[in-house]
Amino acid sequence: MAKGTWRIFCPGPSLDRATYRVSRDGSWRNDRSIAVNGAILTVPCRYWAVMDYHVVPSIVRLGHDSTSFLSGIKLWCPRSLVTETRKYQPDSLEILNVLDKAFFPEEPYPPELTGIDPEFLWNSFTLMAAIGKALVEEATDIWIYGADMGGSGYFDTRLNTVHDTHSEERWGEEQRIYRIVEKFCFERGVTIRRELDGHS
Repeated sequence: MAKGTWRIFCPGPSLDRATYRVSRDGSWRNDRSIAVNGAILTVPCRYWAVMDYHVVPSIVRLGHDSTSFLSGIKLWCPRSLVTETRKYQPDSLEILNVLDKAFFPEEPYPPELTGIDPEFLWNSFTLMAAIGKALVEEATDIWIYGADMGGSGYFDTRLNTVHDTHSEERWGEEQRIYRIVEKFCFERGVTIRRELDGHS
């Protein structure tokens, strides 16, 4: 893998098969990895991409009420996550306080992202925000696992009670925006691959 290779792990059903294969890949660098939402429960990544205020406490509870599995992980989130947590789930502020945080870019946007609507990256879907983080870090290759964009359920069935907005409309919109972001990457020489069931 190239020096600028980043890996993004999403919580779709195909994640189980992907993590087994990736765990045997000696070139995988943990510091160039991002877990999207519930994927952090099984993949120890450097960054944890989250957009919704209810996700952090829910995932921590599934991690056996301990933040130890989040040791060394930096939360990649919008600044509004802290505000919304303070307003809607104040009991969860302690969890946020112990985590290192990096916030989605605000204007002016990084030069690496010139030419794309920032709304696609920072206000649409968490996967897009994870891709945006890789681009800001000058990724040359982006490998995505577990982003099934279809069906229902997660790789970990306990996540089904956290936040389930699965619908054909929802997946269709994510696929539409993903294709725009994918084209943006390719036009800038960044290889992006979404692996499903072992196939790109």
